[in-house]
Amino acid sequence: DGGKIDATTAQRLHHALQQIVVNFSKFSGNPNDRSKSYDIIDSVVDEVDPMNKDKSKLVIWTYYVSTSESVTAYLKAKFGDKAVVAAYGKVNSQRAIDAIMNDPEARILVAQPSSCGVGLNLQHVCSENLFIEMATTPMQIRQAIGRTDRAGQKVRPTMRFAQAARTIQIKLFN
Repeated sequence: DGGKIDATTAQRLHHALQQIVVNFSKFSGNPNDRSKSYDIIDSVVDEVDPMNKDKSKLVIWTYYVSTSESVTAYLKAKFGDKAVVAAYGKVNSQRAIDAIMNDPEARILVAQPSSCGVGLNLQHVCSENLFIEMATTPMQIRQAIGRTDRAGQKVRPTMRFAQAARTIQIKLFN
């Protein structure tokens, strides 16, 4: 639309380059430009089958608010408001955490590590995780992993890291 992306510093460039991977439609200006990240989300949801109450719940870890909003809206349209809860800067994260921990109907948590990485003990309800964006500091990723991979976990947790080839996501992951 003629707008500009502020990438005047290395940090801003890193953030813009990572956001474009999942939020391609925001940058292209065309809401129909769907990122392949949603195909990965669909594939993981099919594999994990979190809607099945006999199976693990799923945490999809995001880093940016726009990604959290987009992924949450996408999943709620597919599975409903009760099945998908979100914990990120613009929502009531504590309500989402209470739901994923205690409500058998809440099956998917879309979460930012900085909004729920500390004090969240998912080991009794979840062993499945998908990271679709990388935090810019390794400690946030370690904390997010530690929410599921901790004492009391009865099932070996699975951590999936979605990365777009030849993008900043590879560098951040490494």
